[in-house]
Amino acid sequence: NPFGENNGPDPTDADACHKYGISLAMEDRTDESLHWFEKAVQLEPMDVRLMNDLAVTLMRLGKLDEARTELERAGRIDPDHQDVKNNLAAVMEHINFRDLGVTPDRGQKDLDPDDDGSYRPGLFRDPNAPPKKKPKPKPKPPPVEADDGKPSPEKAAKARGEALDHAMADRIKEALPLFEKAVQLAPENPWYLSDLGVTYLRLGMLEDSQRVLLEAQKLEPEEQSIRDNLAALQQHMDHREQVKADKEAEQFANDILEVPVHTEGGKVVKVDPGVRVAGLYDDAEEDSDDDEDE
Repeated sequence: NPFGENNGPDPTDADACHKYGISLAMEDRTDESLHWFEKAVQLEPMDVRLMNDLAVTLMRLGKLDEARTELERAGRIDPDHQDVKNNLAAVMEHINFRDLGVTPDRGQKDLDPDDDGSYRPGLFRDPNAPPKKKPKPKPKPPPVEADDGKPSPEKAAKARGEALDHAMADRIKEALPLFEKAVQLAPENPWYLSDLGVTYLRLGMLEDSQRVLLEAQKLEPEEQSIRDNLAALQQHMDHREQVKADKEAEQFANDILEVPVHTEGGKVVKVDPGVRVAGLYDDAEEDSDDDEDE
């Protein structure tokens, strides 16, 4: 076996493989150490410490792109790992020289850890040092729950809060569906019903406003704000009826002035607007005849 697994560490123990790889690396048996570092990472693929030392070995063998890939993956797992940061900076420096076709002043020895200044500190960790604690995985954001429309005080409060933001900014149309959603999620809440009733009122939907405000009043008969909203609604409804009555009276008067009152030779004679129309005042001419008889 070229890697000496028969005499080496337990191939199922990542920490043992890692320590054995370091011992080989310190003896300049880099090709052999690579195998053990790869096996250690294979056993513990999220251990940044192992990934860092595998990348260092790849650098020493001139496999710069593979080293960069390994270090970038380690950096995504633990962005604050200083050894990973240092080694990634080193490998990027060598890649830049390679891509520019420039040989560093220190030559290929730059990849030799015994050469002063060739590596950033801490490329290989002490095999006897306790391993760093694995970074805690970042908590995943909770999945977005589909709105099933079932009663939920929390969802209702959130919808009402968003609706109030719109309403206070005079975005009443945007607020309406959110108030409706709040009532759907908390149908027994009189305050949500009152808010929805006020929104209907502001949009001129008076019958809808009346319906939900009366529901709110049933739940909280003594609440003054609900009473006030109902009183305001009644004023709007009374005003609407008065306007309607005024328009009907105006139309009625116009229609009366266009009605023919008699004919002469088959021709229709219309009443002049300034002339009193017969029948508008009950028994007006009969009263006049009675006065003459007297």
